[in-house]
Amino acid sequence: MHKIIGAAIAGAALLGAAGAANAATVALENGNFNAGWSQADGDFRPGHAGGNPDGWGASGGSGTGHWNPTVADFANEAAHGGVGWAHGAGISSVANGAMLAQKVAGHTIQANTRYTLTLDVGSQMRASGPFGFEIGLLGGGLLDGTGAIFAELTNATSGITIAPGTFGTVSLVFETGANDAFLGQELFILLSGTNGGAAFDNAMLDASPLSVSAVPEPATWAMMIVGFGGVGSMVRSARRRGAVGLA
Repeated sequence: MHKIIGAAIAGAALLGAAGAANAATVALENGNFNAGWSQADGDFRPGHAGGNPDGWGASGGSGTGHWNPTVADFANEAAHGGVGWAHGAGISSVANGAMLAQKVAGHTIQANTRYTLTLDVGSQMRASGPFGFEIGLLGGGLLDGTGAIFAELTNATSGITIAPGTFGTVSLVFETGANDAFLGQELFILLSGTNGGAAFDNAMLDASPLSVSAVPEPATWAMMIVGFGGVGSMVRSARRRGAVGLA
C-alpha cells in the first residue's frame, strides 16, 4: 500500500514517475458544508434526525451532523459558516455510525494518479474530550463490506497541531500505481472526529495523472551495455595511439 502522509511520501512511489501533470479538480457535492440547512448561530442538526449536510451521509449518523458554530466554539467561525461534525471512534470500521462519507459522483479510481484531498479541520474550544480526527479514501462499497480504506491521515500523522478554537488545513495525498487492486472502483471520502470530535469544512479533491517514464526492455538494456563497452574500447585505443605518437 502506497501512503503519503501530509505532504511527505511515506511509502513506495511509482517506478520511473517524473511527477504529476496539472492538477484536475474532482467535483465534490457541498464541499463547503453550507448547503442543507438554514441555521441560526449555534444550531446543530444531528444526523440521526436527518441533519447530515447535503451530499454527505453516515453509516448510522448518531454522532454526525450539520453545525453552525459560534465564537464560543471557534474564534474565526464567521470564515467557515456551516460545518460538518463527527464524533466517534474513527474510520477504521465502515460500520461506525459517527463517520461522514461521500461517494465521489461520476469518478472511479484511476491508475498512475496522485490524489490530493485537502480540507479544513476544526478543534472545538469547548470539546468534552481530547481532540482527534481521521480522514481517508476508500475504494469499493461503503456499507456492503467489500470496501477497503487505501489511504488514511490522522491528527497524529498529519504533523499539524490544531489548537482549540481554530481550524487547520490538512492534506491527504496518495499515488496510485498501475496494478492496484482498487483501480476502477467507486471512490469514497471518509471523515471522522475522535475523542472530543472534529469539525470539517472546505473539502477539495484533485486527481493529477502522473508522468511515468518508460522503462527499457531487457534486450534494449543489453544493447545499451554492449554499446557503452564499444565506446569505452574506442576511447582507450585512441589514448594508446596518442601516447605512442608522443614517445
